Amino acid sequence: MSPQLRQLFVSIILFCEVADSVIFFLKLWRLMHDDTLHYLRSIYKMPNLRLSNAELQNYILYELELPFNAAATSFEKYNLPVLDGYLLSEVRNKLLREEFNYDVTELTS
Repeated sequence: MSPQLRQLFVSIILFCEVADSVIFFLKLWRLMHDDTLHYLRSIYKMPNLRLSNAELQNYILYELELPFNAAATSFEKYNLPVLDGYLLSEVRNKLLREEFNYDVTELTS
């Protein structure tokens, strides 16, 4: 359902007059990420992967940027938050994720 919601979000931004696109995004981004953790856990083969809200939000921005680029436009034109390249690279860095994804209780036993 999230891919459809992301596409609907892009369509609304592109074809409707949204008074404040930042507020619109901030209210809806949590609805657009339910498939994200499952996807990242499966591609990185890390079932316990956890992401902060900032990382999730940034990954959603990445997912939204693709259809914006396909429509030959950008976030800046619609005053949407800008993608944080550092956070995105952090999400994608599997080795770093593995370092931070240890079970403290298991290590202390």
